[in-house]
Amino acid sequence: MGVAALKDLIVEKPVLDACCGGRMMWFDKHHPLALYVDIRSAPKGICPERPEFHVAPDMIADFTDLPFADRQFKLIAWDPPHILDLGANSIMCKKFGTLQSDSWRSVLRKGFNELWRVLDVNGTLVMKWNEESISVGELLKCFSPPPYLGILQAVNQKPIGSAFSNRRSPNA
Repeated sequence: MGVAALKDLIVEKPVLDACCGGRMMWFDKHHPLALYVDIRSAPKGICPERPEFHVAPDMIADFTDLPFADRQFKLIAWDPPHILDLGANSIMCKKFGTLQSDSWRSVLRKGFNELWRVLDVNGTLVMKWNEESISVGELLKCFSPPPYLGILQAVNQKPIGSAFSNRRSPNA
C-alpha cells in the first residue's frame, strides 16, 4: 500500500484494531471507522472446531512496528496474544497467537509504546486481556502510564479490560 493510499485510509478510519485476529471483540466485524491490522492472515477452516473462523486484516502489520505516523488514531483496540508458549498447531495459537516466556514483557512493552506513539492526544487505548498465563498485575508493570479504567470479570472480579488515556500536551 502506498503512502498516499495509507493516509487516505487513516483519515477515513480513526479507529485502529492493532491485533484484530478473528475480530471476536467486535459486534460489527466490518465497522466502517475501524482499520483492522494483524501480523497474519488465515483462511476459513484453520480451526476445524470453528470452521467459519478466519483472520482477514485490512492490512498486515506488526503491532510493535506500525507503518503509521505519530498520533494518527483517536481510538485503539488492542487484544494481543496472552497465552505463553503455545505450539504452532494448537487451536489457541491458531485463533489468538502466542507469546514466549522469555520475551513477552519486551514484546508487550514495545507494542504498548508503539500504540502510544500512533494514539492521538486525548485518544483512548482499550486493551483486552486474559489471565491464562500472565496476571494483569504483572502485565501492567510493563506499561506507563497506568490505565484509568478497568473492566472486571463477574465471577472473580479480575480485570479483563483496561483503558489508557493519552492526555498529554500536543507538544509533548
